Amino acid sequence: MRRESGLSFDPKKDEINGIPEEMEFLPASDQKKLEKRSPKETALLVGFILGAALLSLMIGLLVWHFHFRPDNTIKKMYNGYLTITNKQFTEDLEDFDSEAFKQLAATVEEMLLETYMGMDSVAPHYVRSTVTAFSEGSVIAYYWLECRVPPEGAAELDEAIRTASPFSGKSRSGGTKSLRISNLVVDSADPRRVKPPKDHTCAHDLHAVGGEMSTFSSPGFPNAPYPANVWCQWVLRADPHHIIELNFVTFDLESVCHNDFVVVYDSLSPIEKREITQRCGLYPPTNAFKLMSSRNVMLVTLMTDDDENYPGFKAEFRQVPKQRQCSKILQGSGSFSSPYYPAYYPPRADCTWVLKVDPPNHIKVMFKVFLLQNPDENNVCKDYVEINNRR
Repeated sequence: MRRESGLSFDPKKDEINGIPEEMEFLPASDQKKLEKRSPKETALLVGFILGAALLSLMIGLLVWHFHFRPDNTIKKMYNGYLTITNKQFTEDLEDFDSEAFKQLAATVEEMLLETYMGMDSVAPHYVRSTVTAFSEGSVIAYYWLECRVPPEGAAELDEAIRTASPFSGKSRSGGTKSLRISNLVVDSADPRRVKPPKDHTCAHDLHAVGGEMSTFSSPGFPNAPYPANVWCQWVLRADPHHIIELNFVTFDLESVCHNDFVVVYDSLSPIEKREITQRCGLYPPTNAFKLMSSRNVMLVTLMTDDDENYPGFKAEFRQVPKQRQCSKILQGSGSFSSPYYPAYYPPRADCTWVLKVDPPNHIKVMFKVFLLQNPDENNVCKDYVEINNRR
C-alpha cells in the first residue's frame, strides 16, 4: 500500500538479517574484567584495607596520646651553679642582653644538655637548662634545670641530681669552645621560689659604687603596700675582692613567713644551700638587721601572696673590702668577734682564735653577745663555735 506522504516502509530494505539497519549495539565488555578475581588479588585487596584501617587507628591513638590524654607528669625545677675554670669574668657578662653573655650562655646550655642527656636516671625526664647569670670566680654560671617526671619518680630524680657530679674536674665540649668545669652545686627548688628563668618582670641589677651607700625598696614603698602575688628579685654586685654589706633600714611584712617573705642568698641563684636568711614580720629601724656576703654577689627576693599586703622594706647596701683572714693570736687578754660584727657573719666563715696566758694562769672566755643559727630538726648545728673540741 502506498502512503499519502509518499513515504513507504520496506522491511527487506530496512532490515539486514532480521535486524533493523539503524539500530546500534555497544561493544561487548572485556571478558577478562568480567572474570572472577583470583585469590591473590583478593588477599592483596583485603590486606590493603586492613593496613589502611590499622594506620588510621594508630594515627588516632597518637593524636589522642599527645593532645587529649591527661599528662600525669609533674614539673620539677632545680637550680644551681658551676665554676668554669678556664675563663675569666668580664664586665659585659653582667648584662644578659650582651653578645658575650648570649654566646657563653649558649655554650654552657649546650654542655648541660649533652651532659644530662647522657645520664640514664635524668635523660628520660630532661626538658631544658637555662643559664640566668654569671659572676666572678673564675666564671660562675648560674642555671635552672627543668624536668618532667611521674609523681612516683620525683624522689628518685631528686636524689640522682643531688648526688651526681657529672662535670667535676672534667673538660666538656660545648658549642665551639671547650669548658673546664668544677664545683657543681645543684638541688631541688622550692616551688614557691621558682620564677620562669627568662621572666625579667620586677627584676633589678644593681652594682655598688665605690664605698657609697646605694638603696632599693619593695614595689610601692613608702607610698603604698607591696602588690599581691609578686615575685621580685634584686641582683647585687660588688667590685672584685670586695663583699656586700646589706642593711634593711625599714622592714614591715606580714608576720606569717609562708605568705609573704624576703630571702637573701649568698649567690645569684636561689639555691637553699646558699640561703643567708629568710625573714618576715616587723623590724623597725631601731632593730634593723645587717647581712654580709662571702663573695661579691648577693641575691634578694621578695614573694607575696594575694592577701594582707604590708608597707614592705627599704634596704641599703655597699661594698667593703674582703677580709683576707679572720684568725688571731691573743696573748694575756683581749677581745674578738665574728667577722664584720655587729653585722651577721658571712656564709662559710672559718675563723680560729688562739688564746694564750702564762702559767699558772687559766683562760676565761665570756660571750657578751651570742647569736648563731639554731640547730636543725636533728639538733645538729650547722653554724657553731668550738672551744677545745667542744661545740
